[in-house]
Amino acid sequence: IRAGNRDPQGIWSDGTTMWVTDDDEDNTKIYAYDVVTKARDASKDFDTLAAAGNDSPRGIWSDGTTMWVVDDDGNFADKIYAYDLATKSRDTSKDYETLRDTENRDPVGIWSDGTTIWVTDLEHAKIYAYDLATEE
Repeated sequence: IRAGNRDPQGIWSDGTTMWVTDDDEDNTKIYAYDVVTKARDASKDFDTLAAAGNDSPRGIWSDGTTMWVVDDDGNFADKIYAYDLATKSRDTSKDYETLRDTENRDPVGIWSDGTTIWVTDLEHAKIYAYDLATEE
């Protein structure tokens, strides 16, 4: 994991590639690694997180099309950022901007069954559930 990744937080895999978030303040990104060889695959890295405002990526989950990244930024901008997995471009239409409204102020982990997204909250020691289709 050390191939540039100084503060690994979340992990998700499609069975071929493993993506690991890096919450290092100088190098916020998602690193990609080949599951079999464990070698870094920089062509699949997500380098656009900081530019999108995703400054503190923690948990990560994907349905194979969209990559959701939980951000615990500490500046009251806690949310879930969405990215197109194939193009690595931001998909703001799938962002979850309501975490603060539901008191989810310290989101760190994320997982989904394809219908509901569950987000852990470190501050409240609680798991919040959001409908994947409606984002509520």
